[in-house]
Amino acid sequence: MDRFIRYECLHEDLQAVCSHLGVPYAPERLGTYKGGFNTRTEHFSEYYDLASRQRIASEFDWEIAHFGYRPE
Repeated sequence: MDRFIRYECLHEDLQAVCSHLGVPYAPERLGTYKGGFNTRTEHFSEYYDLASRQRIASEFDWEIAHFGYRPE
């Protein structure tokens, strides 16, 4: 794997991959599937209790460190 495409930087990361591959970047070709279907109003950090957060921290420790994520 040479690159990562992160959801929070989707367009920027896709543009970098396209540039690397020599492929035109065409964001208009990306769909907006289920764009208005989120019915939850709370912040995503409120989805998880302490046990869930600890499990996520354990299971995804490499990603959290590599991408500089921090708890909200």
